[in-house]
Amino acid sequence: MLRSIVVLAALALASFAHAARVDVNSSWDEIRASRDVDVRVPDIEFKSEERSNSIPVTDVCLVDENTFRTKDKRNIRSRSTSGRTDNSVSLGKDYLYTERTFTKRRCVGSRSCNWVTETVETPLEYNIPVKEKSSRGVGKTLFRKPYTITACE
Repeated sequence: MLRSIVVLAALALASFAHAARVDVNSSWDEIRASRDVDVRVPDIEFKSEERSNSIPVTDVCLVDENTFRTKDKRNIRSRSTSGRTDNSVSLGKDYLYTERTFTKRRCVGSRSCNWVTETVETPLEYNIPVKEKSSRGVGKTLFRKPYTITACE
């Protein structure tokens, strides 16, 4: 009798552990809540005169065809005026905005630098790897979950 209770308990624990696992059909909220996986969501750079912020693509929405906005209001702080101490001042909360398409300059060439200006368009669709997490760190990729930046509500 005791043996069958132990077997049933082991089966219940195994089914619970399996149910707690996430897969490609799991929602992003379920994936982010799971302690068994590591998700490296790409960032979009939001630059202002004061600061630069890297925001995960899952926290960004599309205002119009060329403007990204944060889904939630963010703390806005002034730029720090000294090197080591953060003596910035809180300016309140507001949405951050950035352009989807922008130009940037980069150096091309191995011996001498030829500056080239190029137009860059930030993609709307991503295929984000979800990796297993173990006691040794991040392991193999379990699956890739598609994510599309959608219009702001």
